[in-house]
Amino acid sequence: MAAQPALRIPMTEDTPSRILIVEDDAKLAALVREFLESHGYDIAVEGRGDRAPERILRERPDLVILDLMLPGLDGLSVCREVRPRFDGAILMLTARGEEVDEVVGLELGADDYLAKPVRPRRLLARVNSLLRRMDRVTAPSTAAGQQLRVGSLTGDSGSRTVCMGGETM
Repeated sequence: MAAQPALRIPMTEDTPSRILIVEDDAKLAALVREFLESHGYDIAVEGRGDRAPERILRERPDLVILDLMLPGLDGLSVCREVRPRFDGAILMLTARGEEVDEVVGLELGADDYLAKPVRPRRLLARVNSLLRRMDRVTAPSTAAGQQLRVGSLTGDSGSRTVCMGGETM
């Protein structure tokens, strides 16, 4: 049975957006992480392409910043693998700045593409823009009585109830 896309829950001001950086250059990943954390984002880093799809689909970040040249599995393959089951934003950040690379990345499902080196404020502006657009995405309508689960949060479309840890909210 095909995996259902996760319910997107709009972020509130109290809940920082979650970003997964998939980058094998540890120094660059640390710099981007520090910069985005200083602007209120919750950041995780993955250094290998072959581990990225499982992490993306398990953790369901709001945004993935994805390098193309990665050990184990390249970023284009990561994007191709997760896009059918991942509704978060994907921003490709890569040294491959040729037009053909950008077009292929966008056609495979990336939402935006930036070539390295990138100015921090430009990256932040793109991240903010993508996350604003993702907050406008609404959850797909569900059949009567279908339950959607995100961690310990359960929503029942039939009874129109939401439970957290077994308690109705």
